[in-house]
Amino acid sequence: MNRFSLRALAALIIFLIATVLTPVAVLGEWGHRTITDQSTYLDTVLPLATDPEVQLAVADTLSDAIIAQVDTEVAVAGFLDQLLPNSPLTDTLAGPITTGINALVRDLVTRFLQTDAFIGIWTEVNIAAQQSLVAVLEGERIGPIKTQDGALVLDISSLLIAVQNRLVDQGVGIAANVTIEPDKREIVLAEPPGLAQVQFIYQFTSPILTYAVLLLAMGFAAAILVSKRRPRMAVWVGVAITAWGLLLSYALATGQESFVNRLSGTPLGPAADQFWAIFFNNLVTGLRTIIIAGVLIIVFGWLAGNSRPAQAVRRSINDAAGRAQVYVPQELVGGWPARNVALLRGIAIAIAVLVFVLTGALGVPGLLWSTLLGLVLVFAVQVIAVHPRADHQASSASLA
Repeated sequence: MNRFSLRALAALIIFLIATVLTPVAVLGEWGHRTITDQSTYLDTVLPLATDPEVQLAVADTLSDAIIAQVDTEVAVAGFLDQLLPNSPLTDTLAGPITTGINALVRDLVTRFLQTDAFIGIWTEVNIAAQQSLVAVLEGERIGPIKTQDGALVLDISSLLIAVQNRLVDQGVGIAANVTIEPDKREIVLAEPPGLAQVQFIYQFTSPILTYAVLLLAMGFAAAILVSKRRPRMAVWVGVAITAWGLLLSYALATGQESFVNRLSGTPLGPAADQFWAIFFNNLVTGLRTIIIAGVLIIVFGWLAGNSRPAQAVRRSINDAAGRAQVYVPQELVGGWPARNVALLRGIAIAIAVLVFVLTGALGVPGLLWSTLLGLVLVFAVQVIAVHPRADHQASSASLA
């Protein structure tokens, strides 16, 4: 087997490994940033406390529990019977008064959920939930999140009890006697197929998940560099990244439907769509960025290829670089840069990738700015390394 076939085999193996690990790296880094990092987790879930749909869902749960516990209709009927014994007005007045009292209870609960006090409660509960989830991943069982019949279950009793206590403090004394049914206090978050395996993978990969996307980018870059046909390999890398981005986006959309159905009948059921949209916003943004990045890599791979349209585009770029040399000092043109143009291009691309990954702004704007930076740096390399000014001037004179 000659060195070229060995080189092609090595490039193929690196490419396949990076491709297979793409969903692990993407989901792993998102999970590590969003769940195990407490500040990022709170930044993600705190907007839920001010979301009208979430507030309405919690308000409905508490209000229904208070009204059912106190049975305002019976209480009003008894009061009117004492006030107006044997009066036909009792039945007539009981309904509207009961409706008014129930509406007042809902209004008081809803108003409380719109205060800073509720945001404080929400923050405390989510801190406990985040610590509990990390403990579950590490094989421990503490806090409001637990495993039950192979599923991850969130107990929101502390949230509901805290809200009840604040209502009592605000003068809504009837809230003190409310008992919320167990099936209203637990939410099935997920049913992972093999929690033990998930825990093992987390404990094994946790130290490197922070840099998962960077390592993935390095893997794909290595496949391109090792390959004999780099433009073609770049196109395949772009296709792999784009395909995974689309596939994971589809899986996320499918998972949302399942998640909404699972929350149906729970306190967060009416707000399930909004909860999903806020909690997975960073992942959706990341997948959108991955898809665009894949398309850009395909375009750049094609541009570096041998097709006639690609060659025509490159000639236009080289002509522009030659004209730009008028503004560059003569001593910077040619020489060492011209002899190491491939190295300089690689460094320029690496700088753009590092700026994109290490800044943590894994969004479409960050990708576009990093791409623009890479294009500027590569064009600068073209100016000082590819077109010596004298050659360009001679070429321009001969064309004239």
